[in-house]
Amino acid sequence: TSKVKPQAMKFLEYIFSKENRLEFGKLEGFVPVLKSESTEPFFTGNPKMAIFLEMGPVAKFAPLFPRWEEMADGLKSELAKIYAGEATPEAGLQAAAEKMNALLAENRGVRRSISASFFRGDAGTPRRRLRTQVQSHVGN
Repeated sequence: TSKVKPQAMKFLEYIFSKENRLEFGKLEGFVPVLKSESTEPFFTGNPKMAIFLEMGPVAKFAPLFPRWEEMADGLKSELAKIYAGEATPEAGLQAAAEKMNALLAENRGVRRSISASFFRGDAGTPRRRLRTQVQSHVGN
């Protein structure tokens, strides 16, 4: 056992206090950790932050999948092609889905697959709005 547990606990309580969490989020540009913090004017008054706050109810954390980082890298590389105008959103997302499915197929016991529709949402959903922003950014 550690000899400094009480001091470590005091440190954690200090850095994770509401005030310090909020200040850290503001300085680093992170979205709030707790719903109660999402009503702070710093976040609600910033249009770039507001879209992330809107997505809060449908946000998902990275999956607990052993090769998720490789999957995310595949997605990032295809998004970069879309942003650079080297691929259409549909073609880029399809290529990302194919990369992810190949990794899923290599992992035993995982029976799910990902399609390009995974990255799309119904009109008006945060995912759809984000896709629209990407398309308007690249001019497609």
